Amino acid sequence: MLSFIKKFSLFNVLILVLVYTVTVSAEEYVDDNTVIINADTLEYDKNNELALASGNVELISGAHILMADKLVYSKRQDKAEAHGNISIVDEDGNVAFAEYVELERNLTKGLVKALSIKLKNNALIASETAVKVNEYQTRLYNSVYSACRVESGYPLWQISSDKTLIDEKQEKIVHENARLEIYGKPVLYTPYFAHATPNARRKSGFLVPSYTQSRDMGFGVNIPYYYNIAPNMDATIITRVFTEQNPLLYTKYRAITEHSNYDIQFSGTNPKKDSAIYNRKFKGHIFFNSTHNLNYDWIMKANYKRAYDKTYLKRYDFTDDSFLRSELDFEKINYDEQYLVKNMMFQDLRNEFNDMPQIYPYVNYSKNFEQTNYGISPYAKLNILNLMRTHLSEIQRVSGTFGFQKTHLTDSGHFLEFDNYIRADGYHVRRVNNPFYQTQGNRYLHGNTGRFVPVSKVYWELPYSNGDIVLTPKATIAYSPKGNNPNKIPNEDSTNSELSFNNLFSENRFTGLDRVEGGLRGSYGVQIDTKISDTELSGLFGKAVKRYEDKNMPLVSGLREKHSDYVGFLNLKPVSNLDLFYRFRLDNHNLAWHNNEAGLNYSYLDKFGLAATYFASDQKDEIRFKKQKYAAINGYIGLSKGVKLSFNTSKILTKRKINADHGIIESGARLDYDHNCLTSSLGVTRSFKRDRDVMPDTMLIFKITLKTLN
Repeated sequence: MLSFIKKFSLFNVLILVLVYTVTVSAEEYVDDNTVIINADTLEYDKNNELALASGNVELISGAHILMADKLVYSKRQDKAEAHGNISIVDEDGNVAFAEYVELERNLTKGLVKALSIKLKNNALIASETAVKVNEYQTRLYNSVYSACRVESGYPLWQISSDKTLIDEKQEKIVHENARLEIYGKPVLYTPYFAHATPNARRKSGFLVPSYTQSRDMGFGVNIPYYYNIAPNMDATIITRVFTEQNPLLYTKYRAITEHSNYDIQFSGTNPKKDSAIYNRKFKGHIFFNSTHNLNYDWIMKANYKRAYDKTYLKRYDFTDDSFLRSELDFEKINYDEQYLVKNMMFQDLRNEFNDMPQIYPYVNYSKNFEQTNYGISPYAKLNILNLMRTHLSEIQRVSGTFGFQKTHLTDSGHFLEFDNYIRADGYHVRRVNNPFYQTQGNRYLHGNTGRFVPVSKVYWELPYSNGDIVLTPKATIAYSPKGNNPNKIPNEDSTNSELSFNNLFSENRFTGLDRVEGGLRGSYGVQIDTKISDTELSGLFGKAVKRYEDKNMPLVSGLREKHSDYVGFLNLKPVSNLDLFYRFRLDNHNLAWHNNEAGLNYSYLDKFGLAATYFASDQKDEIRFKKQKYAAINGYIGLSKGVKLSFNTSKILTKRKINADHGIIESGARLDYDHNCLTSSLGVTRSFKRDRDVMPDTMLIFKITLKTLN
């Protein structure tokens, strides 16, 4: 931090300058490798080996500049002195000031009076006297340190110390008998306080703590300690202390090697036994993430997540996830093919579901072959799945696809895309629920099954442009045999299928491979795109049709009947900093809404910002969710320079199981203050979520950081 001795090169400059004055006069130019001297008077006493520069002394050595009223160097006494209005500027822009400097013993020890140094990070340190102890250490007496700008009076905060040691070798500043003062009034005393210098390399030490308050945990303090293990790895150990619960230890570890990176988090506590916790035992979690470049093409990703209590992550505010997924992936991607091998393990954190699947492995391969002379692009796909459970259905699946695509653009602007492929699926299943077990006598289905699915699809569009407006009619027609969903094939990956503007023109709206659409089917719609001045508008409206009803589609999909619901979107950007959107699904009989989603995003510099979302669905599905309406708002207000208020709230507008009180799920606000020498934040969050020992609660979070002291 204080490079007064080394970084500012004051004493080294004195050596160069004062020794050089032995052989030059005030008007001579020196060699480029030394210094340039300007002074009203420059004298040298050869008999006494004494050099003197006085009157507006200015020394320039490279990027260093030294100015003083007078400089004296005695070679015989091995002593150098600088007098009056001393200032030094280094190559980084740091500035040091002093009234008197005295150096001796080969310029390695000395005394400085009325020292003040302004660093490039705007911190200022000043002392009545300073002593150069050795080559690396300088001791200051009756010093003050602050990063606050002040024109008169006292700074917002400063550290006053009886003694301050600046250690350039250890890259730290140590204050003894230090007082933290707010506007000149002492508020905190410590016999010892240390922090890094501005030019210090990464070091171990305590980081800024934060403070919390909640009904469940009581008053809490989060004390982080940063451990610099090596240049390529570090760890942060956070001790979380509560008045109503036992302490929690949370550790984060990071490392980067030539071919890999690691991110590991783990925590643990032994909670107090009370009515909110059913049994007192160790609770904790571990999250492990790593990426390895195995060679030029292949990447391995490992992600392991485990919680040692189902509500621990929610209660201690790590995550609200309802399940954890661990993966081991191998991936290769190049310009014409992709390999992906995934192994997945799940942990269910919900109270009512326990038999989560384990997948060893999931393989996905795709290959695009070279285009033929006729413009045909062949491709192939392979998918392998091995899904295991303890009690429910298990499947082993192999799916292969081979097809070809061709695009064609006519002279009149018609764009056509042809896609023809055949897919073959093979299954080995166990414990698949038999929907006809009451008549057939077998509750579960076991054994092998398969299917062939040939598909042919044609996509068409024709843009019409009229100046600023472009209208594009679109249509798709597809065919594949009907009835390719036998009861023996369980539905593991296609349960959440739903018609939307994203999949309107797809030949298969099921999200996975276990279910396929069949029969003759098509879709049509029109898209609009326009830009007039700074106003932009885009939208889509369309629907799907098919020859047969499809009872394999979920009730809420909008695709069960021959004529689907209507879907579309509308995006409006009236000005550059305002975005509005609306997405919908309307009933095909009476245009009553089934899904509505609307929102806006607005920002005006750092003065105001707002993001709002509204979602509504009026349909029940066959599993567990009721009709739902949901709204969320978040934003910020710049109250003044450096002061910002952030807020957020989310609310379920219809009663659902997740929240017995329905209404608001979570609301919060945070006030941030950014001063030139400190930052602070005060936040409050009110959560209404209920989950076993997780109850509605209010949490306060406070953090203050004195700049340059981290």
